[in-house]
Amino acid sequence: MVEGKLRKASQVSSFFLQNIMGAEFVEPNNPTGILGVTLKMAGMGTEMKHTATRNCRLLVLLTGLLKCDTNNKIASAILKRGTGAAPANGDAATGTTMGTQAAAVGLTVDNYVPFSVIASASLLDAGEQIWFDFALATDDAGATADLAQVFVTFLEL
Repeated sequence: MVEGKLRKASQVSSFFLQNIMGAEFVEPNNPTGILGVTLKMAGMGTEMKHTATRNCRLLVLLTGLLKCDTNNKIASAILKRGTGAAPANGDAATGTTMGTQAAAVGLTVDNYVPFSVIASASLLDAGEQIWFDFALATDDAGATADLAQVFVTFLEL
């Protein structure tokens, strides 16, 4: 009985793995922090991008670390997406918002807070490229929002 269940679980796992051939994994470099209260782009879109291999919806799974460098101040990160040229670090916020906002309160200088975002992009055509980036800001003009160790998985559905 147990062997049959294990065999079935193995078959399901194999089926799942065979059907995510469109999966792509990206670990971009840590961006330069963003100073102030105005949302600005982190400049990660040149690395955090995906080109659809077929007509599909795109599931985006992100994990990372976020911090504010000032005690008792809040850093915010909002995932954005777009097509065309990806924004550079410090550019004005642009793109379509995806998922929910991640936030971290600065408790100590190196207090990184883990976060995750799960979002889906609308129907993509085969060959269409889409970039992803974070818009960052803090609740204090003298504070800096920093991202680190971002890891992205793109799954074509």
